[in-house]
Amino acid sequence: MTKPTRLAVLLMDWSGDSQPTSEHVSDPVREGWEAALRHAHVDAELVRVALSQQARESTLERGDAGATFTGATFTDGGADWWQRLVEALALTDEDLVLVSEATSLPSPAALTRMLSTYDAQAGAEPGRGGVLVDARVLPTEVRAMLPESTEDTTDDPAADPTEDPTEDPAAGDAGGTADASEEPDSPDGEDQTEELLELEDEPLPPVGPYLVSGACSLLDVRAFRRLGAAWESSPQDGAGERLEELVEAADVRIVPEPGAAIFRRVRVDSTGHPLRLDAARSTPPVPAPRASGSLHPAHLPATSLSAFLRTLGITVPGTAEPEAAETQRPFLSIITRTQGTRGRCLEDVLTCLAAQTDRDFELLVMCHRAAPAAVEETRQVLAAFPSWLTERTRLVEVERPGRSAPLNDGFELARGRYLVMLDDDDTVLEHWVETFHRAEEQAEGRLLRSVALLQPVRADPSTSEFVPRAVAPIKREWPLHYEMVDHLRANYSPCMTIAFPRGTFHDLSLRFDESLNTTEDWDLIVRSAGVVGVHSAPEITSVYRWWGSGSSREEHDKSEWDDAMHRVLDKFDEVEMLMPPHAFERFRTLIKKAQADATKMNDQAREFATRLHHTNLRLAKVLAERDKVRERAQRLSEKLEKRTGRQEQRLALLRETDLLLAQHPDQRPEGSIVDLTPQELQELLGRLRSQPSGRRGWLPGRRAGA
Repeated sequence: MTKPTRLAVLLMDWSGDSQPTSEHVSDPVREGWEAALRHAHVDAELVRVALSQQARESTLERGDAGATFTGATFTDGGADWWQRLVEALALTDEDLVLVSEATSLPSPAALTRMLSTYDAQAGAEPGRGGVLVDARVLPTEVRAMLPESTEDTTDDPAADPTEDPTEDPAAGDAGGTADASEEPDSPDGEDQTEELLELEDEPLPPVGPYLVSGACSLLDVRAFRRLGAAWESSPQDGAGERLEELVEAADVRIVPEPGAAIFRRVRVDSTGHPLRLDAARSTPPVPAPRASGSLHPAHLPATSLSAFLRTLGITVPGTAEPEAAETQRPFLSIITRTQGTRGRCLEDVLTCLAAQTDRDFELLVMCHRAAPAAVEETRQVLAAFPSWLTERTRLVEVERPGRSAPLNDGFELARGRYLVMLDDDDTVLEHWVETFHRAEEQAEGRLLRSVALLQPVRADPSTSEFVPRAVAPIKREWPLHYEMVDHLRANYSPCMTIAFPRGTFHDLSLRFDESLNTTEDWDLIVRSAGVVGVHSAPEITSVYRWWGSGSSREEHDKSEWDDAMHRVLDKFDEVEMLMPPHAFERFRTLIKKAQADATKMNDQAREFATRLHHTNLRLAKVLAERDKVRERAQRLSEKLEKRTGRQEQRLALLRETDLLLAQHPDQRPEGSIVDLTPQELQELLGRLRSQPSGRRGWLPGRRAGA
């Protein structure tokens, strides 16, 4: 990789605030770019570009050495601001600029790979106007976020991150909704069970053409002068589309670099549509770390077990944990399984964690039966991230077989008050940890549940690395609230949406079933929910990547999935479970709905039977009429056949009579022989036959000259 003459990293800020505060270039962003620059072994100036209509003139201010943000801040609000920025920074046409967002965080290797791609592509077509290298976007691609909706959802409490979801009395109740007679989580108001169960049967679309995002782009200053107008607003507001329009006129070639990832700070409403940037900014402070006492579910008032014991008048004495454990225990332990074969996907997960607004967590990377080279590569991936994250990360090698083995080992080693799975091919939004942490304040000891979006992806064909590429718009496939009754039929909660309280594993000894090769998360979720209950935080915080290939869905055939599902359902039938509040109301609602459906179907069946009976009667009448018509037609046919025979016989007689009259012209009657009656014709023919032939000629039955 050739080091650029000069590199400027432009951190775009469209908030309208021209002050160089840490709110707009946060610690995670600054640390992320510092890690990226170290990885690339290059020096660069970080420049926050604040576009504000209130700015009367262009200004460039350098940060103080002791300030939170030590880079420069360029403020402008007029047209052609990018031209003035180039002049203010004294950049030459051969220098490079990397344009990103002030709130976005790169993966450590992003800059290295983008520079390497630029070096390889810049000289490929020397006659063109330049090359723009575009990075991949996390937690999901910008233009895969349901762009067809223009509805303003920021006034919806469920979509507003500043609204406390636990204020809804139904939000924290695992058994019911605000109105048990309705099903608000279903977009169509219908039961989605069959749709979810058959999701794996839906074929994924093929990989389409690359859609540039403009969220993180590397180009030279000459090209930037032509394309700067694309960044007058954020990628969420169409920077990628504007780039595609401008590059053709500027003769600039777009080159995607799938190995480089940039994490965008984005929050979405309950349907998966991105919120406005100002709505995403206005969030309260994250919960502070705290000490913990006993974490046994029986000691925590919010759990179903504790509530059940109280109804029986049983009080369980509490036990305080050692003082050292109280001060050292993080809120959340994240357990990530990996085999070390999907390094780019693991980088995505770590980049998402590096961007979390709440850092009160630890990470356990469970290398499951990984080859030594894969383990070493995983260590190198971890080492590239900022030190605060690597210090909270442990790499553990697991050799026991079975998908559940690394989960059980990870949960056993975890120190957090809550434990959560995060697979190495999924992603999370910036407030994933924070949302769980806020939910703990409302219902400590229960399972905590957030919501995931589903992103159909395929492996990017442009690279040999295993890198995801969106092939369809993202969507919310699962309900906002946990319903115990529904989960007894199918799993509506992807693994990264459920945080398990420590006590279920370490005190109640609930474990993942290592005999299951699939659905092990669903099994433990329901069994745990049946003891401690579930608190729902109806906030979308993660992205479940649905792969066309390369996932566990492909590793295990359908029969294995079906077998595991039936084994889990059989297990549910055998274990004792505590039903949460409103669960029986849910049962009654389902029974009432089933009865109503049965009554409706019965009425429809009766109506159908009545219609069928009348139809059969009409059909019988039609058949009878048909038989009559057939009989009449038969009679007419026979009559016609007889008449035809008589006519043919008369025609033969007429021909014979005409021949005989030719021999006896004196016998020809007046008028035409055709007008003779049958009797008259027979009499005439008899007379002619009895007379001798007057001349030789042809007669019927004789040859001429005979």
